[in-house]
Amino acid sequence: MAKKTRKPSKRTSRKLKQDIILYVDGVVEQDYFKAIDINSRVCHLRIRVKKGDENSFDQRKHDEIPVWVILDVDALTSSDTRFKKMQRIKRESSKQEKAGNFSGVPNLVFHNNFSFETFLLLHVTDFQTPVTDKYEYDPFMREHFGIANSWADNKNPNNRKKVCAKIDDASLRTAKRRARKMSSSIQKNPSTTMDSFFSKSKLRKYIGTTSVVRPTMTCVLAK
Repeated sequence: MAKKTRKPSKRTSRKLKQDIILYVDGVVEQDYFKAIDINSRVCHLRIRVKKGDENSFDQRKHDEIPVWVILDVDALTSSDTRFKKMQRIKRESSKQEKAGNFSGVPNLVFHNNFSFETFLLLHVTDFQTPVTDKYEYDPFMREHFGIANSWADNKNPNNRKKVCAKIDDASLRTAKRRARKMSSSIQKNPSTTMDSFFSKSKLRKYIGTTSVVRPTMTCVLAK
């Protein structure tokens, strides 16, 4: 008669994926991260992209799941209450990261000044032009992405598809290289910290090795 015996549990170690909630300004950013298939690029993180802003970050920063946010400065000035809030959460994030007083992945804040379009354009041109109004992107979006009408007023699925069609591995590498040379100060226009975003999303330093118990059952025939 067959008799089941249990061998001692085998303890193995493997990297577990850490969930991250990434808040972005809108559908353009959401489409972008789908286009580059962000989760295929970060084997140790599982990034869930949602629409949100600095308020979302403040509301969720004490949750169990780490919160990241990509902010658009837009037309805000240093005297605007919202801009001051952006600066505050960036300082909080930086202080937490430097202190190392967190378990796992810290909450992180990234930005684009004037907006995410600055980083999009870095994929296709060495964009260094200060922008003070969303319509000032229109001629650049027309020239480099073939958007015939106003991009600011027509971020529809067809136009977003045209933009994403120009995004590939080579252009992403180019954009990160150009972003590294651009100012990272939120007060500077143009500026971006998207190079830091991709650097942080690739780093393994926040993820430890978690021990996982995998019991093994073996069937042994009795003689």
